[in-house]
Amino acid sequence: MAVTYTNRVFLRGICMVYMFAFTSVYLQIPGLYGRKGISPAHFELQRQPGEDLWSCIRRNPTVLWLSSPLGLDASSGMEVLSILGAALGFLGFLSYTFCSAISMLLMWIFYYSIVRVGSTFMHFQWDILLLEAGFIAILMAPLLKPNRKSDVKDDLLLWMVRWLFFRLMFASGVVKLLSNCPTWWGLTALNWHYESQCIPTPLSWYAHQLPDWFQRLSVVVTFVTEIPIPLLFFAPVRNVRLFAFYMQQIFQIAIMLTGNYNFFNILTLILSISLIDDDWFFKNLLIFSSLQILHLIGGNKGRRSSWLSTVSSLVFSIFVYASVYLCTTELFSVSLMDGVVTSRIAFTPGQLRWALGSVVPAVLGICSVLFVFKLFKGIYATFGKLWTGIRFACIWGMCALVFTASFVPFTSFEPNTSRRLPSIVKNVYHAVDRFSIVNSYGLFRVMTGVGGRPEIVIERSDSLTTPVWREVSFRYKPGALDVPPPFVVPHQPRLDWQMWFAALSDMEHNPWLYSLVFRLLDGSEDVEQLLHPNETSLPQLPKQIRISSYLYHYTSLDSRNKNDLKNWWKRDSRKEYLAPVTLESREMKAMSKMSRIPDPRRPHPVWTSILKFLRSFVVVLSPHFFIWGLFLTGVSIIISKSLLR
Repeated sequence: MAVTYTNRVFLRGICMVYMFAFTSVYLQIPGLYGRKGISPAHFELQRQPGEDLWSCIRRNPTVLWLSSPLGLDASSGMEVLSILGAALGFLGFLSYTFCSAISMLLMWIFYYSIVRVGSTFMHFQWDILLLEAGFIAILMAPLLKPNRKSDVKDDLLLWMVRWLFFRLMFASGVVKLLSNCPTWWGLTALNWHYESQCIPTPLSWYAHQLPDWFQRLSVVVTFVTEIPIPLLFFAPVRNVRLFAFYMQQIFQIAIMLTGNYNFFNILTLILSISLIDDDWFFKNLLIFSSLQILHLIGGNKGRRSSWLSTVSSLVFSIFVYASVYLCTTELFSVSLMDGVVTSRIAFTPGQLRWALGSVVPAVLGICSVLFVFKLFKGIYATFGKLWTGIRFACIWGMCALVFTASFVPFTSFEPNTSRRLPSIVKNVYHAVDRFSIVNSYGLFRVMTGVGGRPEIVIERSDSLTTPVWREVSFRYKPGALDVPPPFVVPHQPRLDWQMWFAALSDMEHNPWLYSLVFRLLDGSEDVEQLLHPNETSLPQLPKQIRISSYLYHYTSLDSRNKNDLKNWWKRDSRKEYLAPVTLESREMKAMSKMSRIPDPRRPHPVWTSILKFLRSFVVVLSPHFFIWGLFLTGVSIIISKSLLR
């Protein structure tokens, strides 16, 4: 099956995600990483005595070390990288013409550089997932100009995307059970998830009201979609792979509707493109005419399958579908009793570990054979073509490096297999680990918020003697009880996200919170821009600040109907998270001293003027509206170009 056009869609999709990611970060840089931000970037770029530039780069590889020679300070350098990255992503999203390997490499370097100095606010799995997918995109993209013909490397690199997609999904399912979290084993995780996730959507409230049997069945579907279904990614029959593709599409869209996970689900949907081919696009997307198809790939010269192949595929497909059905009904005891679907896990942790001890080595063996097969297939296709053969060999070698290194994080949850890995495999992994081109994944390992959603609320008082406490409002995270959850995808409000993590532990485990409190007391306008717009219009600075901890719960459907309440939330169990502090408090004096650590880099006035001018266009809109506007602008241009052809 041809995958030339499929690869192009993947590359444009990666550019779109880069556009979202860079733009989202750019909108938050002053408040997070500016000189008066919560975590100033120059703290991560301090030179040691006698350290030269090359030593700095080896210690912390980021191009932001070059900001000073270019007339920029650390945070201004981050802004420039974000603007350039967003622009390259936008162009690549508009047209495949701009999806060159040079552009992909620059976007990868820029985002990696930002992640390296992003400290607490950039340590998320979707950031490293984008870097790993982005690295494959570098190898997949044409070097300078788009290639109108199919390329021998297309099939290999799309398979590498499929391997990444498999590792992400399979690990995300397995770690939930290996964590021994009682809610996952009891199939009650979704009874709490919609309420306790970081930033819910309005639909989360309604999903939380669904009956218990449906929540339990939804957990079963989650396990089936994340554990056995990914094994079908490597099935030899196209219809089976399409079945896995549709299952993943439905799953990711359901998550997007009920939770704000920034660009993560969009990126996952783009990774799922590796399960389809050009025929799927040309048969399902009617916006492409036959002339455009011929222009894109030089004609679709598919071969008619023999009757033996057709029958074999049909038998295999029926076997797979029956196996999935039996896996669901038997392993999770799904049955219908008195008109209600019942379900429970019918295997033990020991049986799960035994199964993984067989499945994980088998997956590594089968995928290794498939990977080597891609090599022989490429050698056959490039026989007699010296330059093409050399280029393919180089790309296959890079893929072999990534593929081999990925064995280490993939087997991390199966210690017996991990111990048997050859030392050379582990050495390769450790050599590339710091560059985030191979990573370990596993989302929602343990369900948080069981019994109530932990939430911390910052309160300010304008008086030291007779304090009247007023809650500080954030843009997106739950606070006021009558404010509905928002839709903010694909924007990631990183402060709001980090506040969610802070609520799961205490103040001592979140030192950045002291910096946030200090900036609020000190009147940092950049930090205030991260909060609700109401916080920027207050007449005076707070004299003291405290933080309280609550347990939040969704209101019930019955209570809203009977009492005509407008509240989405209710809360209880107020506890002191941080006692009232002022600028004269010991902790704030320490933060004040730290804030005076100078950044030797001084931005050139020209850079300052340019960056200030550009930012003046974005502060008038809420961040998620700006990103939506950028996306819709791109879509409008794409549609206009199509209509004018």
